[in-house]
Amino acid sequence: MIRSLVLLAAACSVSAQGIASSIFSITQRLTPPPFVQPEDWNGTEYRYNRVVFRPAQFKVEGLLVLCILTYFAFWFLGKSQNYRRATAWFDAHLPLFETQFSAPIAKSGAIVQDGACDFFNYSTGRRGLVSLHSTICLLPRHDALLRVFSFLWTMYDLTYTPRDEIQLDFTLQPTNPTVPFVWGIIKKDEMAEMRRTRWDLTFTKGAEFSSLPTDLCVFTEAADITESILKFSPNLPLTKLLNDPTILKYFRSLIITDQPSERPYDGPPANRSRHVTLTLSSPPSSDAAATLPIVTAIFTLIDLLDAKLPLRPETKAKLKARREEVDEDLRKEATKERNEEQEDSKRAAKRKAEEEKVSRLSPAEQKKFEEKERKRAIRKQQGRMVSRK
Repeated sequence: MIRSLVLLAAACSVSAQGIASSIFSITQRLTPPPFVQPEDWNGTEYRYNRVVFRPAQFKVEGLLVLCILTYFAFWFLGKSQNYRRATAWFDAHLPLFETQFSAPIAKSGAIVQDGACDFFNYSTGRRGLVSLHSTICLLPRHDALLRVFSFLWTMYDLTYTPRDEIQLDFTLQPTNPTVPFVWGIIKKDEMAEMRRTRWDLTFTKGAEFSSLPTDLCVFTEAADITESILKFSPNLPLTKLLNDPTILKYFRSLIITDQPSERPYDGPPANRSRHVTLTLSSPPSSDAAATLPIVTAIFTLIDLLDAKLPLRPETKAKLKARREEVDEDLRKEATKERNEEQEDSKRAAKRKAEEEKVSRLSPAEQKKFEEKERKRAIRKQQGRMVSRK
């Protein structure tokens, strides 16, 4: 017995020595060889006391530092370019905002910047309007990696077209006398995305309008809404402006709506707000004032809505009936979802109570209960198969 233990200890010792030897051999292979100072050096070197710097020995480190400096230079230049583009557009339109609003700009006195590519402004104090939210979302010119990814993604997804965007969201007064409706003009290359992301456009039908360019489409709930806005409003030059190529190239969409852009799932919204939303592509700094006429026309449109847009009685009845129908559907869906949640809660509570009851049984009784449940599940499955036949 003692001899066996000695032999076992010796074997363990030899095994441990073998493992240690293997680990030492692996670490020797992974460890880089020590630096050998060359006796003769013909390259450039810089000496200061005992410190010697030879640039040729730091090629990898120098390349890494160069990449870091290039990235930060790209970041700084991209951020500066975005700031110049946003402030140029805002400065070109600020005189218009000052004539329209009593408080045209934030208390800070400048446009608010959030990050390197998002800019905001809030204006208020005008008849017919609660407020104007101006949002400028520019391309991430400061992020080289993201720009490369966007470029590669455009080659994969041909519908993906990243661009600089300006959105002016006018919130109308709740006392606006015009009957609520959904109406819009959208560029055709934006239609699929807008239809997919905006629930309020499901109220409308799209069609071309003879007085507008062929690459624009009108979305409306009734034909006389379009006629009242585009035909019978001589003070509103929307048709003329949208036929101007210098403005059309920056125009993306104009939407008047009283519905939320996202479908509500908890019943009809209690408080609906009415909006006029103008979306533009951001012009370059050298052409920042190009969108000034279309923005000016939106204020004329708001005055037209505030003066009660003339609509036929049957159109008003249709708009009202449509909203009552949608609200009833939303109410039914919300009620159905709440009932399903309550049923799920009841089933979960019942299942939990059964599990607690089973946990208090003896092992034999638990096994008997599980066998009973298994047989019940088999009979239930067999019944389903018979009913299908």
